[in-house]
Amino acid sequence: MEWFSGTQSEPGLESFRAALGLIGRGDIEVDYCLEEVYPLDHIADALAVARAQGEGAAKICVEIAGDGR
Repeated sequence: MEWFSGTQSEPGLESFRAALGLIGRGDIEVDYCLEEVYPLDHIADALAVARAQGEGAAKICVEIAGDGR
């Protein structure tokens, strides 16, 4: 595993722009990093997934507002 930090503070954002290009072309898959979104009325399901250490989900989100905000 490699971890990089601070790429958005790099002058000219060269590494950040290169990463966006790789993601945009599909050379790097990031779907596993996207959060699972649960509406508030499914909070029990969201908590169950969190208790199971994500069941493959890197992040879990509970949507409070019904209009997606």
